[in-house]
This record gives sequence, C-alpha cells and structure tokens, in this order.
Amino acid sequence: MSASAAPFRVALAEDHLLFRVGLESFLKSAGVIVTASCGSADELMSHIRADVPDIVILDIEMPPGYSDEGIRAAEEIRGEFPDVGILILSIHDEPVYASAAMAIGTTSIGYLLKDRFASTSTLFDAFERILNRERVVDPSIVEFLIDRPKLIDALTNRQLEVLKLMAEGYSNFRIAKELSLELCTVEKYIAEIFQKLGLSKDDRDAHRRVQAVLAFLRGS
Repeated sequence: MSASAAPFRVALAEDHLLFRVGLESFLKSAGVIVTASCGSADELMSHIRADVPDIVILDIEMPPGYSDEGIRAAEEIRGEFPDVGILILSIHDEPVYASAAMAIGTTSIGYLLKDRFASTSTLFDAFERILNRERVVDPSIVEFLIDRPKLIDALTNRQLEVLKLMAEGYSNFRIAKELSLELCTVEKYIAEIFQKLGLSKDDRDAHRRVQAVLAFLRGS
C-alpha cells in the first residue's frame, strides 16, 4: 500500500484540541480515512482494538503524565499490532526522544516534529514510507546531529552523508539516488560505517543498520 494508492486509514491521538481538529480536517480533505480522533493514549488503544487502522499518529506527550505516553503507547501498539504503521509527533528535537522511537522497531515507524505538518509533501512522503515498511526520522534532528565531534572524527564526509540519510530512514536504493551514486558504492560506504562504529558482521544487516542509526542519534 502507498499514500498515493487507495485511501488508507489513520487513527489519531493528540491532546491539543485545536491541533487535533486541524490535523483531522486536513487528513480528511486529502482523502485519508480517519478511524479515530482522541485526546489520550488509552482512548486510542480502545479504538484500535475495535477497528485496526493502517497508521496511528501519536503525540509524544499526552495525559495523564504529559511525558512519554506516546512512546509507551507506540511500544504497546507494536506489540499487539505489529503490522500497524506508527508516526510519533513531537515539539522536541532532542535526540533522546527520536532514539527511543527508533528503538521500538526497524520498520513502519516515524518520528516527525509538529511543524513538519505545514508541508503536505513531507507529511505524505512520511506516510508512504511508513506504509512501505520504512523508517522516518525528522531531517531537522538529523541535521542537528551531523556536527557531533565523535562522528566527524570517525567518518569521512561522504560516510556522514550516507549515515545522515540512513538516519532519516532511507533505503540503500534511495540513498544512491539522492547522492547520485552507484548502489554498490552506497553498500561499500555502509559496510565501512558499520566497521567504524564497531558493529559486528555477525549481526543481521537490519539490526546493524538500526544500531548505526541509534549510535548516530545518541552521538556515540
């Protein structure tokens, strides 16, 4: 399924009423079927169990504690409904939140800052990538992290460019396209990144890829 194919189904949890109503209206006007629109993670879970959507959109901070309820709900959703895509929203560009989101799973998950919703193309690109079982990390977070000294010391400029796109969730094929490189060249750079970050060849490639991204997000 893709965001440009038949209408997909979204369940939304956001405690700020005006933002939630505006987002719901925007999604419906774009042809998205909104199966639920609620103000807490508990309400969202009830709706999902009754009617499973294609994607859930979660605010990272919701009642009752206004801390990391969205992350914890995402973990619960992934455990109960592993095929449901997850898009976590936040006003926070701190890497710890994005790192926690990416630790939930290797596929069909995204972390975007709320101001990303001002861009229709960025939002629907995220939807499409999540529906296609990819990961999405807000480019603003990745840009902020690209200057971390340990990574600059360890990696070449080209390796950093590749890792940046890996951190945003792009596939090897998409990275090759973005950087105008041959696919085999991208694969060579990624192998070098794994080696420099100390990621064992015995690990599965998907796991090593996520570990590289998490190292990037933590600034290791």
